Amino acid sequence: METETLDTEATLEQGPPAPEKRPAGPPPLFNRSAIRRQALKVSIEARNGKFKRVSQEFIDNVIASIESQFRKLDFTVTSAIGQVDPGQGVEFLTGEGKRKLAKQFNIWIAREIHRQSNNVRVGQTL
Repeated sequence: METETLDTEATLEQGPPAPEKRPAGPPPLFNRSAIRRQALKVSIEARNGKFKRVSQEFIDNVIASIESQFRKLDFTVTSAIGQVDPGQGVEFLTGEGKRKLAKQFNIWIAREIHRQSNNVRVGQTL
């Protein structure tokens, strides 16, 4: 009986268990649950609710398309006078310009989800 009391006291001193930590590395770039929700929304609106689930493969394909767009924008240009580089701390977009760019890119992602959902023809899983 005495050992039970000691174990309980030790547990109380430690406090609640620590939340699980995300694996080390860069923070995620993509909201997978938002991609899943959009795909199911497209299924309801454009495909008459044919698909009830979204596979991990579908999400991975959408993310691969997004990353492909990132790679298209991330390249070095060399001109006759040398490498084109804006320099440290130079930003051409204002806060409003960044918001507009983010909005347009989100619309492109939604179109990509729609396009990829139209490629699936059989089953109930996108």
